[in-house]
Amino acid sequence: HINFATYGNGRWVSGNYDGLFYSDNNGKTWTASDVTESCDSVIYANGVWIAYSDHASDLYYSANGKNWTKIVLTSEKSQTSFVTYMNGLWLAGGYYGLYYSIDGLNWTQSNLTDDVEFAINANNLWIAGGYGGKYYSTNGIDWTQSNQTTGGFKTITYADGIWLAGGYNSNGLYYSTDGMTWTQSNLTSGNFYAITKTNNLWVAGSYGHGSVATGLY
Repeated sequence: HINFATYGNGRWVSGNYDGLFYSDNNGKTWTASDVTESCDSVIYANGVWIAYSDHASDLYYSANGKNWTKIVLTSEKSQTSFVTYMNGLWLAGGYYGLYYSIDGLNWTQSNLTDDVEFAINANNLWIAGGYGGKYYSTNGIDWTQSNQTTGGFKTITYADGIWLAGGYNSNGLYYSTDGMTWTQSNLTSGNFYAITKTNNLWVAGSYGHGSVATGLY
C-alpha cells in the first residue's frame, strides 16, 4: 500500500505504513530510507523535504530525500492535519495548534494554539481554521481570531476577491471579502470538504449528503 509519491530535485519519495522510500530512476527501483515509521504525506519545496503522519505530531526533515531528521513538535499525543509551504514560510498544524518554520528544520509554536485543519496564503493574507473557527495573519506567525469563533472548518478557497470556507459539523458555507469578517451563505448546513471556482462558477462538494452545491458570482 502506497500513501503518496512526490517528485523533487531529480528524486521520487514515496511512503506507506513501513516508512519512506526513494527512487532516482523514475520509480523503477526503490530504496528504503532511514525512516521506518508510518508516513501519510511528503512535501518538497524550496529545496527541502518535509514528511508527516496524520496519526502523530512528528515531522521528518530532509535536504536530499534520503536521510531524514525527526522533529517532535509537541510531546502530547496529537495529530498533524497538514504541512504547507507558501511565501517563504513552512506551517504545520493539527490538534496542538500551529507551528511555523523558515528553514523546515527549526520550528516554533505560534500564538494559535487551537485545533487547526488548514492554512493558506492569498491576497497578502494568511487564513487558518479548524474547530475553533477561523484566524487571520499578515505574516503567518502572529494570528488574530476572526468573528467566526466556533464551528469546524476543513477547507478554504480564495478567488476573485472572495474567501469561501466550509467544513464539518454541518456548518454549511461561509464567505468573506477581507478574510477577517465572515458571513454565512444561504447554505446553512452540510459538510463541505471541497471548494473551487472556475469560469465564474463556484462548486462546493457536500460530504455525507450525496450532493453538490453550485452558485454563481
